[in-house]
Amino acid sequence: IHAHAPEIELRVFYGLVPNAIAQGSGFDASFEWDQPLLDGYSSVVLERDASANISAKAFSTIDAAALDVALIESAPDFVLIPGWHAAIYRRAMRLCHEHGIPALYRGDSNLLSGPQSGLARTAWRARTRARLREYSGFLSVGARAREYLTAFGVPEPLTFDSPHAVDNAHFDMAVSDEERGTLRRHLGLAPDTFTVLFAGKLEAKKRPVDVVRALERVPYAQLLIVGRGPL
Repeated sequence: IHAHAPEIELRVFYGLVPNAIAQGSGFDASFEWDQPLLDGYSSVVLERDASANISAKAFSTIDAAALDVALIESAPDFVLIPGWHAAIYRRAMRLCHEHGIPALYRGDSNLLSGPQSGLARTAWRARTRARLREYSGFLSVGARAREYLTAFGVPEPLTFDSPHAVDNAHFDMAVSDEERGTLRRHLGLAPDTFTVLFAGKLEAKKRPVDVVRALERVPYAQLLIVGRGPL
């Protein structure tokens, strides 16, 4: 956004920057990113409790009272809040309501995200509908996300496409054909066979076993799995 849409004065607020152990939650391994994630744009890290649990499996108690001043001082035209599953997101929404700042929603949730039956499903739908009503606009990352928003009564004119994106050119230029062949041999992959890549946490929620079963039916393809976790 900073590089390609200079008309948007971007500022990103982080509740904290996790340490290697916290960052490895769900991967069964500690790690640090090999790219500087805070360079090249305006950002503010609000807290220094780098050991806090950042797992998204339950409501996160991560919060930052410093947001009360920092957000308002930035005088935003709008604030993007990616859901309501963390205390800091609820704080941001409260600040937006108190100061008349429009809030935009963008998230991965879909109709399969919540409970699928019974009273839990009813409660989930009621809570989701109420939370979505707090937003002024909505960014859809894909077809399932748009279906989710429509099902909860979000008016179509308020939803805008904002798909997840991969810089294909970067990955295409990252290695030469010779290097690609060497890498395939190192990984035990056939040199010219179409390869499907699964990259993510190896946990039931990500359904890596489904990919394995699907590729059993595709004789002309091979599968490369990149990730760690309980599976």
